[in-house]
Amino acid sequence: MRQQRSASALALGLCAIAMLAGCPGGKVAPGGGGDSYSPYPPPYPTYDSGLPPGVDGSINPPPPSCSQPATISGKVFAPNGTDPVPNASVSVRTTPPDPFPAQVACELCSNNNTAGALMQIKSGFDGSFSLSGVCPGNVQIVLQNGRFRRVLPLAVTAGATIALPPDQTRLPRRNAERDPSDSVPKIAVATGDYDQMECVLKRMGLDDDQIEIFDATSHYGAPPTGPSFSQLLADLNRMKQYSVIFINCGNAIGSLLAQPQVRTNVGEYVRSGGRLYVTDLSYDWIEQIPELASALDFEPGPSAPTQPEPMGAASVGAGGLIVDATVKDQQLAQWLGLFPGAIANGRTRIEHFSEGWAMMHQATTNTKVWVEGQVNGQGIFGVRPLTVTFNFNNCGKILFSSYHTASTGYGNPYGPTPGLPLSQRCSQQPLSPQERILEYLIFDIANCVRPIQ
Repeated sequence: MRQQRSASALALGLCAIAMLAGCPGGKVAPGGGGDSYSPYPPPYPTYDSGLPPGVDGSINPPPPSCSQPATISGKVFAPNGTDPVPNASVSVRTTPPDPFPAQVACELCSNNNTAGALMQIKSGFDGSFSLSGVCPGNVQIVLQNGRFRRVLPLAVTAGATIALPPDQTRLPRRNAERDPSDSVPKIAVATGDYDQMECVLKRMGLDDDQIEIFDATSHYGAPPTGPSFSQLLADLNRMKQYSVIFINCGNAIGSLLAQPQVRTNVGEYVRSGGRLYVTDLSYDWIEQIPELASALDFEPGPSAPTQPEPMGAASVGAGGLIVDATVKDQQLAQWLGLFPGAIANGRTRIEHFSEGWAMMHQATTNTKVWVEGQVNGQGIFGVRPLTVTFNFNNCGKILFSSYHTASTGYGNPYGPTPGLPLSQRCSQQPLSPQERILEYLIFDIANCVRPIQ
Protein backbone atom coordinates (compact mmCIF):
# COMPACT_ATOMS: atom_id res chain seq x y z
CA MET A 1 0.00 0.00 0.00
CA ARG A 2 1.40 3.35 -0.95
CA GLN A 3 1.63 6.03 1.67
CA GLN A 4 -0.44 9.07 0.71
CA ARG A 5 1.37 12.39 0.78
CA SER A 6 -0.63 15.10 2.48
CA ALA A 7 -0.70 18.86 2.18
CA SER A 8 1.80 20.28 4.58
CA ALA A 9 3.44 23.51 5.57
CA LEU A 10 6.19 22.61 3.13
CA ALA A 11 3.74 22.24 0.25
CA LEU A 12 1.99 25.48 1.14
CA GLY A 13 5.35 27.21 1.18
CA LEU A 14 6.07 25.90 -2.28
CA CYS A 15 2.74 27.21 -3.51
CA ALA A 16 3.56 30.64 -2.18
CA ILE A 17 6.95 30.59 -3.86
CA ALA A 18 5.37 29.52 -7.14
CA MET A 19 2.86 32.36 -6.94
CA LEU A 20 5.68 34.85 -6.56
CA ALA A 21 7.69 33.29 -9.38
CA GLY A 22 4.90 33.25 -11.93
CA CYS A 23 5.16 31.47 -15.28
CA PRO A 24 4.10 31.95 -18.88
CA GLY A 25 0.90 30.51 -20.25
CA GLY A 26 -1.82 29.10 -18.07
CA LYS A 27 -3.92 26.08 -17.29
CA VAL A 28 -7.36 25.72 -18.75
CA ALA A 29 -9.57 25.68 -15.70
CA PRO A 30 -13.22 25.72 -16.69
CA GLY A 31 -14.94 25.13 -13.33
CA GLY A 32 -16.62 21.94 -12.41
CA GLY A 33 -16.22 18.91 -10.27
CA GLY A 34 -14.86 15.46 -10.71
CA ASP A 35 -16.56 14.71 -14.03
CA SER A 36 -16.20 18.14 -15.62
CA TYR A 37 -13.32 17.19 -17.95
CA SER A 38 -14.22 17.48 -21.62
CA PRO A 39 -11.58 16.44 -24.15
CA TYR A 40 -10.78 19.01 -26.79
CA PRO A 41 -12.97 18.42 -29.86
CA PRO A 42 -11.35 17.03 -32.99
CA PRO A 43 -9.19 17.68 -34.83
CA TYR A 44 -6.78 16.98 -32.01
CA PRO A 45 -3.44 18.84 -31.85
CA THR A 46 -0.70 17.21 -33.89
CA TYR A 47 2.95 17.91 -34.46
CA ASP A 48 3.98 19.60 -37.69
CA SER A 49 7.18 18.71 -39.53
CA GLY A 50 9.09 21.69 -38.22
CA LEU A 51 10.01 22.52 -41.82
CA PRO A 52 9.44 25.88 -43.54
CA PRO A 53 6.16 26.49 -45.42
CA GLY A 54 6.09 24.81 -48.81
CA VAL A 55 8.55 22.06 -47.87
CA ASP A 56 6.82 18.70 -47.45
CA GLY A 57 9.67 17.16 -45.49
CA SER A 58 9.85 13.98 -47.57
CA ILE A 59 13.23 14.84 -49.11
CA ASN A 60 15.19 17.81 -47.85
CA PRO A 61 17.31 19.06 -49.58
CA PRO A 62 16.41 17.95 -53.16
CA PRO A 63 18.38 14.91 -54.33
CA PRO A 64 21.36 15.34 -56.63
CA SER A 65 21.08 14.47 -60.32
CA CYS A 66 22.94 11.59 -61.98
CA SER A 67 22.36 9.29 -64.94
CA GLN A 68 22.16 5.92 -63.14
CA PRO A 69 20.80 6.56 -59.65
CA ALA A 70 20.38 3.84 -57.06
CA THR A 71 17.58 3.15 -54.59
CA ILE A 72 18.26 2.34 -50.94
CA SER A 73 15.52 1.00 -48.67
CA GLY A 74 15.13 -0.52 -45.24
CA LYS A 75 13.54 -0.05 -41.84
CA VAL A 76 14.88 1.81 -38.82
CA PHE A 77 14.76 -0.37 -35.73
CA ALA A 78 15.40 0.12 -32.03
CA PRO A 79 18.77 -1.14 -30.79
CA ASN A 80 17.16 -4.57 -30.20
CA GLY A 81 16.76 -4.93 -33.97
CA THR A 82 13.04 -5.79 -33.79
CA ASP A 83 11.00 -2.74 -32.74
CA PRO A 84 10.42 -0.22 -35.58
CA VAL A 85 11.27 3.45 -35.02
CA PRO A 86 8.96 5.98 -36.74
CA ASN A 87 9.90 9.56 -37.64
CA ALA A 88 13.62 8.83 -37.69
CA SER A 89 15.73 10.94 -40.02
CA VAL A 90 17.43 8.95 -42.80
CA SER A 91 19.99 10.89 -44.81
CA VAL A 92 22.69 10.35 -47.42
CA ARG A 93 26.01 12.08 -46.83
CA THR A 94 29.55 12.05 -48.13
CA THR A 95 31.09 13.29 -44.87
CA PRO A 96 30.44 12.29 -41.24
CA PRO A 97 27.85 14.33 -39.33
CA ASP A 98 29.08 16.75 -36.70
CA PRO A 99 29.41 15.35 -33.17
CA PHE A 100 26.65 16.19 -30.74
CA PRO A 101 27.42 18.92 -28.20
CA ALA A 102 28.46 17.81 -24.74
CA GLN A 103 25.30 19.30 -23.19
CA VAL A 104 21.63 19.54 -24.12
CA ALA A 105 20.64 22.06 -26.77
CA CYS A 106 17.58 23.32 -28.64
CA GLU A 107 17.41 20.76 -31.44
CA LEU A 108 14.61 21.72 -33.83
CA CYS A 109 13.46 19.32 -36.53
CA SER A 110 13.74 22.15 -39.06
CA ASN A 111 17.52 22.15 -38.48
CA ASN A 112 17.91 18.43 -37.96
CA ASN A 113 20.94 16.87 -39.61
CA THR A 114 20.50 18.76 -42.92
CA ALA A 115 23.96 20.37 -43.08
CA GLY A 116 26.00 18.29 -45.50
CA ALA A 117 23.13 15.93 -46.36
CA LEU A 118 22.62 15.13 -50.04
CA MET A 119 19.07 14.03 -49.29
CA GLN A 120 16.95 13.25 -46.27
CA ILE A 121 13.68 11.46 -45.54
CA LYS A 122 11.68 10.41 -42.46
CA SER A 123 10.87 6.81 -41.63
CA GLY A 124 7.22 5.76 -41.69
CA PHE A 125 5.15 4.48 -38.79
CA ASP A 126 6.68 1.03 -39.34
CA GLY A 127 10.21 2.40 -39.55
CA SER A 128 10.36 1.95 -43.33
CA PHE A 129 12.17 4.29 -45.71
CA SER A 130 13.16 4.38 -49.36
CA LEU A 131 15.76 6.75 -50.77
CA SER A 132 15.60 7.06 -54.55
CA GLY A 133 17.93 9.06 -56.78
CA VAL A 134 21.10 8.17 -54.86
CA CYS A 135 24.14 8.77 -57.05
CA PRO A 136 26.83 6.06 -57.18
CA GLY A 137 29.90 6.38 -55.01
CA ASN A 138 31.01 5.94 -51.41
CA VAL A 139 28.40 7.47 -49.12
CA GLN A 140 27.29 7.35 -45.51
CA ILE A 141 23.70 6.49 -44.60
CA VAL A 142 22.83 8.25 -41.35
CA LEU A 143 19.88 6.95 -39.32
CA GLN A 144 19.01 9.35 -36.52
CA ASN A 145 16.34 9.80 -33.88
CA GLY A 146 17.32 12.68 -31.63
CA ARG A 147 20.76 11.71 -30.33
CA PHE A 148 20.33 8.07 -31.31
CA ARG A 149 22.49 7.90 -34.43
CA ARG A 150 23.72 5.06 -36.65
CA VAL A 151 26.30 5.85 -39.37
CA LEU A 152 26.54 3.22 -42.10
CA PRO A 153 29.31 3.52 -44.73
CA LEU A 154 28.02 2.19 -48.05
CA ALA A 155 29.46 1.72 -51.53
CA VAL A 156 26.66 2.51 -54.00
CA THR A 157 26.91 1.16 -57.54
CA ALA A 158 25.16 2.68 -60.54
CA GLY A 159 21.50 1.71 -60.86
CA ALA A 160 21.58 -0.59 -57.82
CA THR A 161 18.58 -1.48 -55.70
CA ILE A 162 19.87 -1.94 -52.15
CA ALA A 163 17.70 -3.40 -49.37
CA LEU A 164 19.48 -2.90 -46.06
CA PRO A 165 19.01 -5.71 -43.48
CA PRO A 166 17.73 -4.96 -39.95
CA ASP A 167 21.11 -5.48 -38.31
CA GLN A 168 22.49 -2.60 -40.37
CA THR A 169 19.52 -0.29 -39.84
CA ARG A 170 19.03 -0.73 -36.11
CA LEU A 171 20.08 2.14 -33.89
CA PRO A 172 23.25 1.50 -31.85
CA ARG A 173 23.27 -0.17 -28.47
CA ARG A 174 26.15 1.98 -27.29
CA ASN A 175 28.30 4.89 -28.37
CA ALA A 176 30.74 4.18 -31.22
CA GLU A 177 29.35 0.65 -31.52
CA ARG A 178 30.48 0.17 -35.14
CA ASP A 179 31.40 3.63 -36.35
CA PRO A 180 33.03 6.46 -34.36
CA SER A 181 29.94 8.59 -35.11
CA ASP A 182 27.47 6.01 -33.72
CA SER A 183 25.71 7.59 -30.75
CA VAL A 184 23.10 7.00 -28.07
CA PRO A 185 21.73 9.80 -25.89
CA LYS A 186 23.18 10.14 -22.42
CA ILE A 187 20.42 8.87 -20.13
CA ALA A 188 19.89 9.23 -16.36
CA VAL A 189 17.25 7.21 -14.53
CA ALA A 190 16.08 7.99 -10.99
CA THR A 191 14.90 4.73 -9.44
CA GLY A 192 11.35 4.26 -8.20
CA ASP A 193 9.69 1.84 -5.81
CA TYR A 194 6.78 1.34 -8.22
CA ASP A 195 8.25 1.69 -11.70
CA GLN A 196 11.23 0.58 -13.75
CA MET A 197 11.58 2.60 -16.93
CA GLU A 198 15.19 1.43 -17.02
CA CYS A 199 13.89 -2.02 -17.91
CA VAL A 200 11.99 -0.65 -20.92
CA LEU A 201 15.24 0.99 -22.03
CA LYS A 202 17.06 -2.31 -21.53
CA ARG A 203 14.46 -4.28 -23.49
CA MET A 204 14.71 -1.72 -26.29
CA GLY A 205 18.25 -3.01 -26.68
CA LEU A 206 20.50 -0.50 -24.92
CA ASP A 207 23.58 -1.89 -23.21
CA ASP A 208 23.48 -1.75 -19.40
CA ASP A 209 26.31 0.76 -19.12
CA GLN A 210 24.49 3.22 -21.41
CA ILE A 211 21.74 3.61 -18.78
CA GLU A 212 23.01 5.51 -15.73
CA ILE A 213 21.02 4.61 -12.62
CA PHE A 214 20.70 7.14 -9.79
CA ASP A 215 19.33 6.05 -6.44
CA ALA A 216 16.15 7.87 -5.44
CA THR A 217 14.19 5.28 -3.46
CA SER A 218 14.04 3.44 -0.18
CA HIS A 219 13.97 0.03 -1.93
CA TYR A 220 12.22 -1.21 1.20
CA GLY A 221 15.52 -1.48 3.04
CA ALA A 222 17.58 -2.79 0.13
CA PRO A 223 21.02 -1.29 -0.61
CA PRO A 224 21.30 1.74 -2.93
CA THR A 225 21.55 0.96 -6.64
CA GLY A 226 23.81 3.83 -7.69
CA PRO A 227 24.90 7.39 -6.94
CA SER A 228 22.34 9.63 -5.27
CA PHE A 229 19.89 11.43 -7.54
CA SER A 230 20.03 14.37 -5.13
CA GLN A 231 23.67 14.91 -6.12
CA LEU A 232 22.70 15.14 -9.77
CA LEU A 233 19.88 17.61 -9.07
CA ALA A 234 22.27 19.88 -7.19
CA ASP A 235 24.58 20.24 -10.21
CA LEU A 236 22.95 21.92 -13.23
CA ASN A 237 26.01 21.54 -15.46
CA ARG A 238 26.04 17.82 -14.77
CA MET A 239 22.28 17.58 -15.42
CA LYS A 240 22.77 19.22 -18.81
CA GLN A 241 25.07 16.37 -19.84
CA TYR A 242 22.02 14.06 -19.95
CA SER A 243 19.71 14.23 -22.95
CA VAL A 244 16.88 12.54 -21.03
CA ILE A 245 16.25 12.27 -17.30
CA PHE A 246 13.70 9.66 -16.22
CA ILE A 247 12.04 9.97 -12.81
CA ASN A 248 10.29 6.73 -11.93
CA CYS A 249 7.15 6.53 -9.84
CA GLY A 250 7.56 6.16 -6.10
CA ASN A 251 10.75 7.94 -5.14
CA ALA A 252 11.88 9.16 -1.74
CA ILE A 253 13.26 12.52 -2.86
CA GLY A 254 10.16 14.73 -2.88
CA SER A 255 11.56 16.77 0.01
CA LEU A 256 14.23 18.10 -2.38
CA LEU A 257 11.52 20.16 -4.06
CA ALA A 258 11.62 22.44 -1.01
CA GLN A 259 15.05 23.62 -2.18
CA PRO A 260 14.81 26.64 -4.52
CA GLN A 261 18.04 25.67 -6.28
CA VAL A 262 16.70 22.22 -7.14
CA ARG A 263 13.49 23.68 -8.60
CA THR A 264 15.53 26.23 -10.55
CA ASN A 265 17.87 23.54 -11.88
CA VAL A 266 15.02 21.34 -13.13
CA GLY A 267 13.35 24.27 -14.88
CA GLU A 268 16.63 25.45 -16.40
CA TYR A 269 17.50 21.93 -17.55
CA VAL A 270 14.30 21.72 -19.60
CA ARG A 271 14.62 25.32 -20.79
CA SER A 272 18.06 24.45 -22.16
CA GLY A 273 16.76 21.51 -24.21
CA GLY A 274 16.65 18.67 -21.69
CA ARG A 275 13.98 15.97 -21.77
CA LEU A 276 12.12 15.04 -18.59
CA TYR A 277 10.21 11.72 -18.48
CA VAL A 278 8.06 11.42 -15.35
CA THR A 279 5.61 8.73 -14.24
CA ASP A 280 2.74 8.61 -11.74
CA LEU A 281 3.58 9.60 -8.15
CA SER A 282 6.64 11.54 -9.27
CA TYR A 283 4.33 14.08 -10.95
CA ASP A 284 5.34 16.75 -8.41
CA TRP A 285 8.58 17.08 -10.38
CA ILE A 286 6.34 18.84 -12.89
CA GLU A 287 3.66 20.30 -10.65
CA GLN A 288 6.03 22.00 -8.20
CA ILE A 289 8.22 23.58 -10.91
CA PRO A 290 6.51 26.93 -11.71
CA GLU A 291 7.72 27.03 -15.33
CA LEU A 292 6.26 23.58 -16.01
CA ALA A 293 3.16 23.51 -13.82
CA SER A 294 0.99 25.57 -16.17
CA ALA A 295 0.98 22.87 -18.89
CA LEU A 296 -0.98 20.33 -16.84
CA ASP A 297 -3.79 20.58 -14.33
CA PHE A 298 -3.74 17.73 -11.84
CA GLU A 299 -6.62 16.60 -9.66
CA PRO A 300 -8.46 17.31 -7.47
CA GLY A 301 -10.33 19.74 -9.71
CA PRO A 302 -9.15 22.80 -11.63
CA SER A 303 -6.50 25.06 -10.17
CA ALA A 304 -4.86 28.41 -10.83
CA PRO A 305 -2.22 28.29 -13.59
CA THR A 306 0.68 29.67 -11.56
CA GLN A 307 -0.08 28.03 -8.23
CA PRO A 308 1.08 24.44 -7.73
CA GLU A 309 -1.29 22.35 -5.67
CA PRO A 310 -0.13 20.77 -2.40
CA MET A 311 2.30 17.92 -2.91
CA GLY A 312 0.58 14.59 -3.36
CA ALA A 313 -2.87 16.16 -3.83
CA ALA A 314 -3.38 14.39 -7.17
CA SER A 315 -2.86 10.92 -5.68
CA VAL A 316 -6.57 10.13 -5.80
CA GLY A 317 -6.86 7.31 -8.37
CA ALA A 318 -8.64 4.10 -7.45
CA GLY A 319 -6.54 0.95 -7.36
CA GLY A 320 -7.15 -2.14 -9.47
CA LEU A 321 -8.54 -0.31 -12.51
CA ILE A 322 -8.36 -1.90 -15.95
CA VAL A 323 -8.93 0.88 -18.48
CA ASP A 324 -10.02 0.40 -22.08
CA ALA A 325 -8.10 3.51 -23.11
CA THR A 326 -8.39 5.51 -26.32
CA VAL A 327 -5.22 6.14 -28.31
CA LYS A 328 -5.52 9.74 -29.53
CA ASP A 329 -2.62 9.78 -32.01
CA GLN A 330 -3.07 8.07 -35.38
CA GLN A 331 0.57 7.14 -35.88
CA LEU A 332 0.87 5.72 -32.37
CA ALA A 333 -2.23 3.62 -33.09
CA GLN A 334 -0.71 2.40 -36.36
CA TRP A 335 2.56 1.57 -34.63
CA LEU A 336 0.81 -0.36 -31.83
CA GLY A 337 -0.98 -2.33 -34.54
CA LEU A 338 2.38 -3.85 -35.48
CA PHE A 339 2.37 -5.79 -32.18
CA PRO A 340 -0.30 -8.50 -31.78
CA GLY A 341 -2.79 -7.75 -29.03
CA ALA A 342 -1.53 -4.22 -28.34
CA ILE A 343 -4.54 -2.35 -29.77
CA ALA A 344 -8.02 -3.07 -31.15
CA ASN A 345 -10.38 -0.52 -32.69
CA GLY A 346 -8.24 2.37 -31.49
CA ARG A 347 -8.26 1.19 -27.88
CA THR A 348 -5.63 -0.38 -25.68
CA ARG A 349 -5.58 -2.00 -22.25
CA ILE A 350 -4.03 0.00 -19.40
CA GLU A 351 -3.74 -1.66 -16.00
CA HIS A 352 -1.58 -2.11 -12.88
CA PHE A 353 -3.04 0.98 -11.20
CA SER A 354 -2.29 0.97 -7.47
CA GLU A 355 -4.42 2.82 -4.94
CA GLY A 356 -3.61 6.53 -4.96
CA TRP A 357 -2.12 6.87 -8.45
CA ALA A 358 -1.67 10.44 -9.70
CA MET A 359 -4.59 11.64 -11.82
CA MET A 360 -4.60 14.53 -14.27
CA HIS A 361 -7.64 16.81 -14.42
CA GLN A 362 -6.96 18.19 -17.88
CA ALA A 363 -4.25 19.41 -20.23
CA THR A 364 -3.82 22.78 -21.92
CA THR A 365 -4.23 23.35 -25.64
CA ASN A 366 -0.44 23.27 -26.05
CA THR A 367 -0.15 19.81 -24.53
CA LYS A 368 -0.39 16.63 -26.60
CA VAL A 369 -2.74 13.99 -25.18
CA TRP A 370 -1.63 10.57 -26.43
CA VAL A 371 -3.89 8.30 -24.37
CA GLU A 372 -7.02 8.95 -22.32
CA GLY A 373 -9.57 6.79 -20.56
CA GLN A 374 -12.51 6.50 -18.17
CA VAL A 375 -11.18 6.44 -14.61
CA ASN A 376 -12.33 7.09 -11.07
CA GLY A 377 -11.11 7.74 -7.56
CA GLN A 378 -12.23 9.58 -4.41
CA GLY A 379 -15.50 10.79 -5.93
CA ILE A 380 -14.00 11.66 -9.32
CA PHE A 381 -15.46 9.93 -12.37
CA GLY A 382 -14.82 10.65 -16.02
CA VAL A 383 -12.46 10.59 -18.96
CA ARG A 384 -8.99 11.85 -18.07
CA PRO A 385 -5.68 12.19 -19.92
CA LEU A 386 -3.39 9.28 -19.07
CA THR A 387 -0.27 10.11 -21.10
CA VAL A 388 0.78 13.56 -22.31
CA THR A 389 3.79 15.43 -23.66
CA PHE A 390 4.53 19.10 -24.09
CA ASN A 391 7.36 21.29 -25.32
CA PHE A 392 8.89 23.94 -23.12
CA ASN A 393 9.89 27.09 -24.97
CA ASN A 394 10.14 24.93 -28.15
CA CYS A 395 13.41 23.63 -26.76
CA GLY A 396 12.93 21.06 -24.00
CA LYS A 397 10.31 18.30 -23.76
CA ILE A 398 8.34 16.82 -20.88
CA LEU A 399 6.37 13.60 -20.68
CA PHE A 400 3.99 12.58 -17.93
CA SER A 401 2.18 9.26 -17.69
CA SER A 402 -0.27 8.28 -14.95
CA TYR A 403 0.53 4.61 -15.58
CA HIS A 404 3.90 2.96 -15.92
CA THR A 405 5.58 -0.39 -16.46
CA ALA A 406 3.69 -3.59 -15.80
CA SER A 407 5.98 -4.52 -12.93
CA THR A 408 5.28 -2.54 -9.78
CA GLY A 409 9.00 -2.16 -9.20
CA TYR A 410 10.92 -2.67 -6.00
CA GLY A 411 7.74 -2.47 -3.93
CA ASN A 412 6.61 -5.71 -5.58
CA PRO A 413 7.54 -8.71 -3.41
CA TYR A 414 7.79 -10.74 -6.61
CA GLY A 415 9.76 -8.03 -8.39
CA PRO A 416 13.48 -7.69 -9.07
CA THR A 417 16.33 -7.50 -6.62
CA PRO A 418 17.87 -4.02 -6.48
CA GLY A 419 21.52 -3.80 -7.42
CA LEU A 420 21.51 -6.66 -9.92
CA PRO A 421 22.53 -5.87 -13.51
CA LEU A 422 19.59 -4.88 -15.69
CA SER A 423 20.03 -8.01 -17.79
CA GLN A 424 19.34 -10.10 -14.65
CA ARG A 425 16.57 -8.15 -12.97
CA CYS A 426 14.49 -6.98 -15.95
CA SER A 427 11.78 -9.24 -17.33
CA GLN A 428 12.48 -10.97 -20.62
CA GLN A 429 8.77 -11.20 -21.46
CA PRO A 430 7.37 -9.19 -24.40
CA LEU A 431 6.45 -5.62 -23.53
CA SER A 432 2.83 -5.11 -22.46
CA PRO A 433 0.61 -2.69 -24.45
CA GLN A 434 1.21 0.14 -21.97
CA GLU A 435 4.96 -0.53 -22.02
CA ARG A 436 4.82 -0.36 -25.82
CA ILE A 437 3.32 3.12 -25.55
CA LEU A 438 6.06 4.19 -23.15
CA GLU A 439 8.66 2.77 -25.56
CA TYR A 440 7.19 4.71 -28.49
CA LEU A 441 7.23 7.89 -26.45
CA ILE A 442 10.86 7.39 -25.44
CA PHE A 443 11.73 7.76 -29.11
CA ASP A 444 9.29 10.66 -29.48
CA ILE A 445 10.62 12.64 -26.53
CA ALA A 446 14.22 11.91 -27.53
CA ASN A 447 13.62 13.18 -31.07
CA CYS A 448 14.02 16.74 -32.31
CA VAL A 449 11.43 19.36 -31.33
CA ARG A 450 8.39 19.95 -33.52
CA PRO A 451 5.98 22.73 -32.56
CA ILE A 452 2.53 21.64 -31.41
CA GLN A 453 -0.20 23.00 -33.68
